[in-house]
Amino acid sequence: MKKAAKIVGIILVIIILLGIIFFAIDYNRAKNNEQPMFCIQIDEVNDGGTKIYLGLGYKVIDFNTLSGFDDVKIGTWFMNYDDFNEVKQAYDDEFEKRQYLEEKNISSIVISEVGYSSARPAKSYTLNQDEMYTLANLIDSLSFSKPNETCDGLSNYVIKYNNGDTTYGIETYEDATHIVRNGGGEAVLNDEQREQVNELLKNLKV
Repeated sequence: MKKAAKIVGIILVIIILLGIIFFAIDYNRAKNNEQPMFCIQIDEVNDGGTKIYLGLGYKVIDFNTLSGFDDVKIGTWFMNYDDFNEVKQAYDDEFEKRQYLEEKNISSIVISEVGYSSARPAKSYTLNQDEMYTLANLIDSLSFSKPNETCDGLSNYVIKYNNGDTTYGIETYEDATHIVRNGGGEAVLNDEQREQVNELLKNLKV
């Protein structure tokens, strides 16, 4: 009986030691963003190619999502795919923005002062990807009036897509902001839209 217990104990110690060795090796591989060596694949997620592996006392998730999240995570058997929803969502959001801009064929957007005064050179600002997505998405959501129904105000700023492929004017007033479409027609921004545009215009005042 004692001999059997001793044998079982030795086997358990060997399994634990192997688990520690395997974990150490796969942990270092995970740090180098490499697939594990001592695990078996138990699942594959339909997100672009993420694979889930199980080892001796640990789990490895090799992320490879369509949105570009390419990382290897290692943890206990209780680690889940959904534990990384926040970082996956960040990649998904950036991917959505890139796709939107590509579908709209928008490679750059520049906001410039109209520069009616010659007291100083007119300032301009080139938007980053997040800002391009915000502004282009905002403009796409607007309902423009017919060309002959505009108030014929003077634009304070001009928006240029892709070096002038598409242009819009921005009319700013004390209590309102209008977006004017090239060729006629304008839209009055609501408070939220006006705040978004004002945030972008702040870059011209730095």
